[in-house]
Amino acid sequence: MSLEALIKSFSELDEYEPEERANEIINRVAQFLCEKFGVNDDEVSFLFVDEDRLFLRFLYPSHLKDAGLLPVKFTESLATQAFNLGLPRLVNNLPLTRHFALFEMVKTGKGSSLPVQKMIVSPIITPEGDKIGVVQILRKANRPEEVEDFTEADLDYLSMSISKLSPYLKQLAGYKVKK
Repeated sequence: MSLEALIKSFSELDEYEPEERANEIINRVAQFLCEKFGVNDDEVSFLFVDEDRLFLRFLYPSHLKDAGLLPVKFTESLATQAFNLGLPRLVNNLPLTRHFALFEMVKTGKGSSLPVQKMIVSPIITPEGDKIGVVQILRKANRPEEVEDFTEADLDYLSMSISKLSPYLKQLAGYKVKK
């Protein structure tokens, strides 16, 4: 499916309830990214900012929804770095890069998770310039040489795609974190 076909498919969701529509959009975008980058569904993740703009929370994949929150000010996470700077990142040597690895240990519905070896991450920025979240594409394996490197072209395509999809993704931001 092309990016244009994906965006066009959202029009058929107009009669869905808002929450159901949002879930369908994120699932369709995640599936599109899985196909584009040749990754499994647990190698695509979306984190969105809360209403108070203090935390990022996983909304995809489903096994990470209740895994915890990332404080926006936390500097050890590639996701929060991309969010705060508003810039995409490409890392093909993640085990050698200082990063926050806690969420890598969360078991998937399929059992244990493999370690993340490579990652591209892009901020999600609305047409109005508001940073609302990040998307991460991962390549998991036991060793880095078992998976293909990401390229600058991959990073550019992810950033361009998310830019075009941000008007549809922005409804996923701003949920209230229960205190």
